Parts: sequence; C-alpha cells; structure tokens
Amino acid sequence: MSRVSLSGRTVLVTGAARGLGRELALRLGVEEGSNLILVDRDEGGLARLAAEIGCRGSGTVRTLAKDLLEVNCAQCLFDELETADVYGLVNNAGLTYYGQTEAAQLELFRSIIDLDFRLVLELSLLFYHRFKERGEGFICNITSLASFLPIPYQAVYAAAKAAAQSFSESLMVENRGGAVVISTVAPSGIQTDMISEAGLTLHMRRHRYSYLSAEEAARQVISGLKRGKRLIIPGFINRLIYLGINVLPRNFLLRLAGSIYDYDKYGGAG
Repeated sequence: MSRVSLSGRTVLVTGAARGLGRELALRLGVEEGSNLILVDRDEGGLARLAAEIGCRGSGTVRTLAKDLLEVNCAQCLFDELETADVYGLVNNAGLTYYGQTEAAQLELFRSIIDLDFRLVLELSLLFYHRFKERGEGFICNITSLASFLPIPYQAVYAAAKAAAQSFSESLMVENRGGAVVISTVAPSGIQTDMISEAGLTLHMRRHRYSYLSAEEAARQVISGLKRGKRLIIPGFINRLIYLGINVLPRNFLLRLAGSIYDYDKYGGAG
C-alpha cells in the first residue's frame, strides 16, 4: 500500500466552495500544508475559502470559478493547468436528487450523470496519464455508499455513483503495482447543503446515526488517503452498513433501501 505525501504538494479539488469539498480543502491547506487549486462555480464561496486558508495555512491557493457542467470543461480545465505541478486530484463535485424517478426530471438527471460520472471519468483519465508519466500522484474520487446498492428515489444518483465506483476500481486494477495511488471515498450521508437542497433534511434527522459532519468526514478521508487506502468509508456505522451490503440477501437489501428512502415518508423538508 503506497502512502501519499501531501505537504508542499499541489492538490486540485473540484466542488470546493461548500460541504465536504470545502472541509477537504481546509484540511489540506491548513493541516497538511498542501498548495491548492480549488474549482467551483461559486466564485464568492471560493474567495472566502481562499481567504480563510490564506490566514491559517502555509501553502498557496489558486481559485478557478467554473461551471463543471459546461461542454468540454474537463479538457479545458486540464489544458489550463498544463504548467501547474498538480500532484493530486480530488473529484468531489457532485449533484443529487431525491424524489420520484420520472421523465419530467430528465434534464436534471443528465446533469447528475454528467457531474457525478462523466466529469469524474474524464478528469481521472486526463490526470492519470500525466501522473503515470511523471511516476507519482494520486486520484481520489468521491463516490457514495449508494455505489454498492440501488437507492429508490435517488435512482439516477446511485447509478451514476455506481458507475464512478466501478470505473475507479477498474482503473485501480489496471494501475496495480504502479506509482499512481487511486482511492475512492464512499460516504453515506454527510451534513451538507446538498442534503437540505435535495429535500433530505427529514431523512437526515431520522437516520442521523449514519450521517457525519463534513469536518469529521474530511478528517477520515485525508487520514485514509495518506495511508494509500483504496476504499475509504467514513464512519463506523457506515462501514458496518457496507459489510451488510456484501453479505445480506439482495432482495432484502432492496426492500430495506425502499423503506429507508421512502419518499412518502421522508420527502418533506421537515
């Protein structure tokens, strides 16, 4: 298992202005001494985060305000950073939807697929080639515990995250014995704005045992990444859930998931 050194290294973080991405950037910049390239469409959020890291950390911070759903955004971002000494990539940007899976949401579903899978695939492959040529680097893709089990009422999100997880694991195997560390992070719920904006506030309150603060999730992610872990699942309860997914009968798990995410029960904002 290869260890990852973060001090003085340049790390690119997508979706950095809020939630888990923000806490990962803070921990990298303040606790680990990394130089950061932070990407998000929220220019104001990036500016505030950069100022905070600048006051508390020792590394440099570069911000790029970009809509990651734009056509060819991955290639444009990669080209823009051609001369940057990027050592690590954290594919954190993500989007979800909680509700009935129906044709009326097709436009949103396309955005979820583009952000949660296509962008992860494209950025991973672009930077993987660069890291492999250089003989060092890491890719950390934020997927979800939903990667391992279909989630009713979050069907497209779970499918996109499953695709990202499968792709990442395949890339790991192709890279086995190589110098590039490839990790995935599969959290369950994290207490972020994305949860409330998706209408999962009531679900979070009822199932708070499996939810983590973004600060605690980021701490566990960075700890696992530094040790070169291939799969990082923040939270003891969530690791137990992962074990259960792998041993319990599939039909039982699907019925359980349907009950836990029942939109009629938890669809209100609470």
